[in-house]
Amino acid sequence: MSDITRQLAIYMSLVICCAPYSMIANFYPNIAHNKGLQAWVIGAVFSANPAAGLITALFLKKYMVKIGRKTTILASVGFSGLSMLVLCPIEHVGIVWLFIFSFLSSILAGIGAACIMTASDTVFISDYPDKVDVMIGRVEAAIGLGLIIGPLLGAILVMGSLLLELIICGLFIILLIPLFSKMLGTFRDYEVKNKKNSLGIINKPRIALDLGMNLTFQFSISFVIPSLELHLLEFELPNYLISLCFILLSASYTFFCLFGTRIFRMLEDRTSIFLGAIVLGFSYLMLAPWDVVFPNKLWIVLLSLPIIGFGQAMIYLPTFPHMIRSAHEDYGLAKDDILSDSIAGLSNISFSIGEIIGPLFAGILIDLIGYQNTTSLTALLFVGYGIIYLFGSGLFSRWISKKHYKVSLISPEVEDNTSVNI
Repeated sequence: MSDITRQLAIYMSLVICCAPYSMIANFYPNIAHNKGLQAWVIGAVFSANPAAGLITALFLKKYMVKIGRKTTILASVGFSGLSMLVLCPIEHVGIVWLFIFSFLSSILAGIGAACIMTASDTVFISDYPDKVDVMIGRVEAAIGLGLIIGPLLGAILVMGSLLLELIICGLFIILLIPLFSKMLGTFRDYEVKNKKNSLGIINKPRIALDLGMNLTFQFSISFVIPSLELHLLEFELPNYLISLCFILLSASYTFFCLFGTRIFRMLEDRTSIFLGAIVLGFSYLMLAPWDVVFPNKLWIVLLSLPIIGFGQAMIYLPTFPHMIRSAHEDYGLAKDDILSDSIAGLSNISFSIGEIIGPLFAGILIDLIGYQNTTSLTALLFVGYGIIYLFGSGLFSRWISKKHYKVSLISPEVEDNTSVNI
């Protein structure tokens, strides 16, 4: 199969595996709340997805070289379909079975997402070394498309029989596996220059800071997913408009991933990442909104959503290229498939941790101190980590050295002019 066909199969798999996560955000919190589940339990259900993804990413980091990238991609589609099949009876069961089916579905979806994200990242990083930022942008656009389709699909599902429609969706996804297998074709053999590449990467300070930014990026997504619906219900929005709000967030992120690459290239990678954290902090102050600065108006909340998407794109797009470059230039690691797999695996582990913390953080603190105080505290954390990144990544030192370099270029001319005047 052609290279374009293979890429298309990977992008379609990403869409399929990411859609369920935002799809259930459109109806699950309200169903669970009405059946008696508390907010922190709903948050825990959403956190089960990344917890399963974390364990899967740790497993794939070590064994994907034996399993193969193609098998990993196909498995992701199967797990995604199974997650929908397991979730289908939730409207017709009691609170105990709701709890069981919810967690099982979330675990299956998390395994599927970890499989496709780890495999796709390592394929595009290793096979397109000169276009990493472009390929990662396309990957994130596919993920964003899945997050856009999810709420639309969720809005359609709740209009009819959730049981029947989830069964149809799940079976349809599973039946796509043979088609994707054909489209993916045969993958090339692994290229290994230095087996030590897989060891100790997380101990490298600059790479660890980038992984922390990946965690921050995913936290900013997973905080919103389980909490936004209930927050928007306070403004008495109907269900279909809430779906459009989720779409607004995902569409803005997808747009900036597709078309923001050239803009972000004008900035040094670390500058884009740092500014992204600051933008996220500002947007989260608008999300409640924080009444010290903003009026308590719906339009402020809606405006915060595309700004969140912009900040997320600023953080995520440069992190992979920067980690690969830093591993090679700063720490002397060879550019090969082992390095790509290691960075992709560690990145997905950091995503999973952020995805675990986000819903739990939101669910517990919103119950304790309210939505406004929780989002304001989150904004402070984003800005705080941005400042840590500014100094820890060497970005501030680079700014200072560039300033001194410009001064050194100007000073000889000043000295010459002074001598002439004398």
